[in-house]
Amino acid sequence: MNDLVQLIYVSSAKCLMTEQELVDLLKAARVANLSHGITGLLLYNDGNFMQVIEGERCDVDQLFKNIEGDVSHTGIIVLLKDKIISRDFSKWAMGFRNISGKELEGFSRFLEYHSSDSDNVILPGKAKAILMSFRG
Repeated sequence: MNDLVQLIYVSSAKCLMTEQELVDLLKAARVANLSHGITGLLLYNDGNFMQVIEGERCDVDQLFKNIEGDVSHTGIIVLLKDKIISRDFSKWAMGFRNISGKELEGFSRFLEYHSSDSDNVILPGKAKAILMSFRG
């Protein structure tokens, strides 16, 4: 029986990434994800990331350990980790979108979260709704 999970997290890059750095990151992620049966979506906005990854629990857990160990970003916050019956992003080894706050109402403020900002609480349902809106 499949033990599929979906994990959603946010983090911030230590330095703003160039377009080429984002392309390189995406290429490497897609190759690795294909070889491990991982699907998902990565959103980037002015140095902030929101990502959903889906796959077998052991593969998602290992990928997330790798993500946590990556020194190029900081402030990793897990918003959601749930067992799922089917994948929401099954068509993408890693979908990607570099967006501005103008493209999605409320998205910029959502990713501008700071742990000391009690007015800007990150809610798992809101995160999933934002990611799902890019699924197409």
